Amino acid sequence: MSNIEWKVDAVKLAQDGLSWRKISEKLGVAKSTVSDHLRKVFSKVEVKPQGPKILFLDIETKYMLLEGWGLFNQNFSVDQIAEDWSILSYSAKYADSDEVLYSDVTEMTEDELLQELHDLLNDADFVIAHNGRRFDMKKIRARMITRGFKPHSPVRVIDTLEIAKKEFAFTSNKLLHLTRLLCKKNQKSDHGKFAGHSLWKEFVKGNPEAIAEMREYNQIDVVSLQEL
Repeated sequence: MSNIEWKVDAVKLAQDGLSWRKISEKLGVAKSTVSDHLRKVFSKVEVKPQGPKILFLDIETKYMLLEGWGLFNQNFSVDQIAEDWSILSYSAKYADSDEVLYSDVTEMTEDELLQELHDLLNDADFVIAHNGRRFDMKKIRARMITRGFKPHSPVRVIDTLEIAKKEFAFTSNKLLHLTRLLCKKNQKSDHGKFAGHSLWKEFVKGNPEAIAEMREYNQIDVVSLQEL
C-alpha cells in the first residue's frame, strides 16, 4: 500500500468511527504514524462539541532499583537509586465507548506511550481514576516533563478514592475491595499466576504470560472503575 493510499484509507476509517489503534492494526501502519497523520487532518476540521469527554484511566509503573545494605527500616539517598521508576502500561476507556484502550512498553517505547497519554488527556474534559489525583496524574506529568513533553491541556480529575474517604467509612478504600463490595458485573481482578511483585518482575523480564496478565489486570481496572 502506497503512502497516499493508507493515508486516504485512514481518514475514511476514522470518519466511520474506527479508533486510531484499530486503524493502525487494520492498515499495518505504526500507531504513532497513524496518530500523527490523523491529528494533522482533523485539527483542521471544526467539530461541534457534543458534551464533555469523560476518560477512565489507570497506569502501571515500574519499580525502582535501590542499592542498600539491609531490609528493615532503610532510608535511601538519591545516590542509591540504581534505576528509577517509569511507566510500563496504561489502560483507558471513554465513558461513551465500549472500547478499552491499552498500551505497554513491550510494544512501543515509553515516549510513544506517553504521546498516546498526552493525546488522550488533551482530548478529555474529565479524567476519573482511583487515587488518580495523587498517583496516576502526578506520575504521568512527572514522566512527561522529564521526557520533554509540553503540558497537556487542562483536565478535571475525579478521584474515586477521595470520594470513598470523604463520604463513606468502608473497611478498605482499595479498588479491589470497593468493586467486590459494590460492583455487580465487573470487579477488579486479583493477580492470577503471578502474585504481587512477581507480575511486575516477570513483565520487565519479558515473560509472555506476565505481559498478557498485565494487560488483563490493567484493563479490568478501568472497566470495574467505571461501574464503581
